[in-house]
This record gives sequence, structure tokens and C-alpha cells, in this order.
Amino acid sequence: MPTLQEVVRFALAEVPGSLRAIAREAGVPHSTLVRIRQGDRDATREVAEALADALGRWAADCRSAELSLREFLTQEVDNE
Repeated sequence: MPTLQEVVRFALAEVPGSLRAIAREAGVPHSTLVRIRQGDRDATREVAEALADALGRWAADCRSAELSLREFLTQEVDNE
């Protein structure tokens, strides 16, 4: 079973966008995420929860934007 450190490092490697932006969204210092990613610091449960919350907000925002675009494109095709 993976450790918290491994899961957080995986999440940080998969972040869509900059590490600085997700740190800001999570309310975590950028330097903390850099050090966790590099293996110089262990992730805490609090950091993992903040990161998960931030990624969830980004996912919801992206999904909302996707749906708006798809709705517009569908209407545009119907009007042609």
C-alpha cells in the first residue's frame, strides 16, 4: 500500500498547472510543496487534505467551464 508521502508526491506530479498556483489555492506555502515533491519533507495529513480540497475545487471549476463551452458549441451548431 502506498504511503501518504507517495500519494502526495504523485498528486503534485499530476497537478494541472503550476505548483505555485495549487499552493495558493490550498493555502499552503509553495516551499512546503516543493520540499515534499523533492522528498526533503514529509507530507502531513493537513497538507494532504488542503491539497485534495484545492484539486477538488479546480476539478469542479474545470467541469463547469467545460459544460459551458459544450453548451455554447451545441447551441452554435443548432443555429447554423
